[in-house]
Amino acid sequence: MAVSPKTRIQVWGESAARCAHCKEQLIYSEDSGLHESLIGEVCHIFAQGKNGPRANPHISPEELDSANNLLLLCRKHHKYVDDHPELFPVERLAEIKIKHIEWIVRQLSIAKSWDCNLATLHYLNIPRLTILSAMSGEMVTYDIDTSRGLYCLGEKLLGVMVAYQGLLEKMHPKVIDMPDFAEPYDDQIGMIFKFSDRFRTKNAPWPDREANYSNYLKGDIAKDPQVYKKFGDWKLVMIIDPMWITTSTAFCDFAPSGGHNIFSGLAMVKTINHDDKIITATPLVMGIPKSPLHDIFNMDINEMPRTIDV
Repeated sequence: MAVSPKTRIQVWGESAARCAHCKEQLIYSEDSGLHESLIGEVCHIFAQGKNGPRANPHISPEELDSANNLLLLCRKHHKYVDDHPELFPVERLAEIKIKHIEWIVRQLSIAKSWDCNLATLHYLNIPRLTILSAMSGEMVTYDIDTSRGLYCLGEKLLGVMVAYQGLLEKMHPKVIDMPDFAEPYDDQIGMIFKFSDRFRTKNAPWPDREANYSNYLKGDIAKDPQVYKKFGDWKLVMIIDPMWITTSTAFCDFAPSGGHNIFSGLAMVKTINHDDKIITATPLVMGIPKSPLHDIFNMDINEMPRTIDV
């Protein structure tokens, strides 16, 4: 037998796409989510083969390939665990799995549902939002070419923005409030947080419909487009890939080097550099937050509160 696709998805989900041993995030990308790879492997606790590590001939094939006998590991630790079964007997692997799931539950216990508070959609990281929406049980599809960037879609961009506005208002993902990054810790890597704050802007280009933004990022934190905010000695940097900037207004709000603006949205912590005191985060969605009067101005006249003279 073999592990079914449904069981693999179950193992990835219950592990929150993290290695059960080292907590490494197992959805990997070097370009802000543009090209992503799954670098985790589903590992058997009792070995699948008769001569494998931790083999048990008394367990049925169905039990061997069930979720209860599987855990998610990075490639490094999958190899290490299987090369050294004397260090990782069944009991220890079972304990690693239980403690990992308990750790995930603790992380989720501080998360809250995010209600989309964006008046405008300045930035839509479609690859990351696709993963987030699937985790939330929602999905949006479209049949257009985004290979040069959203801004290059022209009039077709409106349909994409309308579709994602509706998706964001339905999905209510579990996220945490933006932490005080003055004292970050490594467990925050992979965490999705919401923000609504003032950020400095740096290095973003001006809009150009003839441009190809697919290879704009160079991996140089000093030169790539970004918004950033300081927390004491630390700096939170969110790299802005022009691929996912939506409109001319959005480009202008990101563009001024040394400028600033108030942005709201969701981001995922990517790295924490203790030597340079820099936290990098990948934005999933960004925009200008709704004002307190936004819902009033957009309310249907029949829904408006009525006063009664007495």
